[in-house]
Amino acid sequence: MAKKSKYQISRIFLWWGMAVGCSISLISSDLYSKQRIIWLLAIAGTAATTAAIEHGWFEAPHWLGAVPRASIILVAIWGSVTLLGYKVWPSCGLIVTTEGHALSRLYARGQIPPPVPNVTSHTAVNAQELFYQWTATIVSLHQIPEMSITVDHLAVYDRIRVTPMDAELSALTPRWQSGFPEPDRNPDYYSRNIRIKNIQAGQATDVAVRRPIVPSFVGPSTLISFFNIRTPLCDWNKAADDAMEVEKIKHQASVLAEMKYSGADKPAVVPPLVPFGLGNLGSGQLQATLEVHCDQDEACLNATGRQIEVNVRWQ
Repeated sequence: MAKKSKYQISRIFLWWGMAVGCSISLISSDLYSKQRIIWLLAIAGTAATTAAIEHGWFEAPHWLGAVPRASIILVAIWGSVTLLGYKVWPSCGLIVTTEGHALSRLYARGQIPPPVPNVTSHTAVNAQELFYQWTATIVSLHQIPEMSITVDHLAVYDRIRVTPMDAELSALTPRWQSGFPEPDRNPDYYSRNIRIKNIQAGQATDVAVRRPIVPSFVGPSTLISFFNIRTPLCDWNKAADDAMEVEKIKHQASVLAEMKYSGADKPAVVPPLVPFGLGNLGSGQLQATLEVHCDQDEACLNATGRQIEVNVRWQ
């Protein structure tokens, strides 16, 4: 084999440097773009092949022909590139958990009592709202530039909350079952899109939908069953009804709706159901609210109250 010039040695170092540099970048970086991975793999394999040619490794020795030797070297180089690609090729990398339960929001509203020294006033629970609350928690195992979440089959009265707070939440988009706009009649349902940018590995995103319900009308259409997540790596879909989940929500809502509540000087009563709340406070009124949900047991043998809020309007 002829002695190599300084120029050839420099080129060999350059090609091997490119191959090794691309390999290190693939192994050490959290790459979210499949196109970028393909480019780096192609550059690494091409650079290694060119370096082998510059080395003269394809020149045949006396005991082995040029074709067998070239085949062995090419298989070694591109086989290594293939194994590296298999190792670093990103999975979907989404951990998605969903949970739904019934929830009662209790209202205790009345007039602001006149201030009397050493006298405590009480306002009894006099109304309640019932909700189906659905929550999805999404954790990405990779750093991704953007994630798009679509919640479908929504109603105009559904309430939605997203964490992190800087997520972009679209307005309600009208939809029809036919898949085409039908301006001569009201939409069959609505959808909303959520966009979240610059998501770090391990970062959690929460999407919660609260839907007013009446126990006797709980059915498959009550559930949030059309849910799509799109990232540069993959799509994730949920589009199936769960009969057991329907029965759970219906039972929890029925139990919560029939619970009795008593004041300090009043007997226990079942507060009437107001599907869409009591509206704004009137002048001189106060209102306390408490959210009650079943404990972890699906039979709803025990319930817990949380998130007490008090509002007062003096004038």
